[in-house]
Amino acid sequence: MRAPRVPLPDMARADAGVSVLYRWVTAPKDQLTLADSSLETWANTPWPAGLIAVHVLVSTNGDTVLTYEQWAGARELTTFQDHDRDTVTKEITTSVPAVEEFDPLVCAPHRRTAAHPVSARAECLVISTYGFESLGAARAWSRVRASAEERRAGPTPGLLARHFLIGSGAEGGGVRLLDYAEWTGAHAHAEFLENGYERRCGTPRAGIIPGPARRCRPYGVLTAPLPGRTRARTW
Repeated sequence: MRAPRVPLPDMARADAGVSVLYRWVTAPKDQLTLADSSLETWANTPWPAGLIAVHVLVSTNGDTVLTYEQWAGARELTTFQDHDRDTVTKEITTSVPAVEEFDPLVCAPHRRTAAHPVSARAECLVISTYGFESLGAARAWSRVRASAEERRAGPTPGLLARHFLIGSGAEGGGVRLLDYAEWTGAHAHAEFLENGYERRCGTPRAGIIPGPARRCRPYGVLTAPLPGRTRARTW
C-alpha cells in the first residue's frame, strides 16, 4: 500500500505572521534518523503558544534536513526562543553523531507568484536563500524573479507557485530572502535548470550572496493539538 502523502506547508494561510527555517546537514546515512528525531522531539514537546505548524523536509540529495515552522507572530516566537529553543534543538541533534547546524532564517511573507491555475499537486519543493545588504535590494530581487516568469509566453513547465519571504538570520546582520518554489516533481526542476532558464531569470549579481538551494520532499508534519490536549498532531 502506498504511504499517504504528507501535507505541504500552507504558504497562503493568513494566521501565520512569521516563519522560521532551520537547516541541518549530515551524512546521507543519518538523514532520515535526524528527520525522525525532529518529528519525535516536537511530538513530545508541550506545544508552544502561537506555534501553528512544523513541517519537516528532507533534501533529495540526502544531506539536508529542514524544519519550516509557522508562528502566529514574533512575540510568541521570541518567548519560545528565549526559554525553550535550546532544549528542543539539543534533543533533535543528539540522535546523530555529526550534524552541521546553520543559523535559522526568521522571515515573513513578502510576495507570491502562481505559475499555473493550481490543479496539479506539488511533489517537489525547491528551497533557496539569498543574502542582501538592504531590504530594498531584497525586494527588488524578488520583483526581478517574479517579472521574469511573468514575461514568459507560457507558464514555466512544472512550476506551480513561488513564494518569497524576507527576514534576517540569527545575528540580525543584513537581509535574507527565502525563495520557496513548488514543483510538480524533481524532474521538472532539473529540466528547468538544464535549459538555461534559471540564468535568464537572473543570475545573482554584485551585492547578492547566494545561499544553498535544495530540492526537497515533505517528510512529516506537526500541527497544533486538539482542544484539551498539549501534544501535537502528527502526519
